[in-house]
Amino acid sequence: MHNSNVPTLRRSSRVPITVPILVTSLDPGSKFSEVCETLVVSAHGCAMRAPTRLETGVPLHFHSQEGRETTAQVVYCQPIGSDRQSWRLGARFDRPENFWGLQTCPKDWARLPMTVEGNVAPMVSSTNILPPNQATASAKIVLDRIKKQLSDEHLKAMLAELVQPLEAAVTDLKEKLA
Repeated sequence: MHNSNVPTLRRSSRVPITVPILVTSLDPGSKFSEVCETLVVSAHGCAMRAPTRLETGVPLHFHSQEGRETTAQVVYCQPIGSDRQSWRLGARFDRPENFWGLQTCPKDWARLPMTVEGNVAPMVSSTNILPPNQATASAKIVLDRIKKQLSDEHLKAMLAELVQPLEAAVTDLKEKLA
């Protein structure tokens, strides 16, 4: 039974939304850089579908299609289904913000740092400042990589690879029935 007098443990409301995001591990022992899809987002992080398992505590770098960047860390990673082909990964931002760029967001996100245009104020430190031309080139490379991973040809190739065993099984059944 729900008691309305008990305070919620959520730091910010969750919003179910699918957003492609380039996620890169900052852990030297974990070579991971993939476009993942969010399942749920909040001002403090997200839950997303990832193709591989990552250990709790692994530091991550997020890069959006719009060029926003932030850092986070893995707080959980659980298999989706019994085949362990995809994982539900929870990530917590190092600094809460509207990284997702949502124009309409929950009221409890209102206290977050915002720029005049409603976009997230970038997190800047002296260790991650790049010259403008180098930053632009880096962002273009990342965005091109996201586009390639989401391209029709790439998706068709992935589907063909997944369907191949099924086609072989159907051919085998046809031969047995003939």
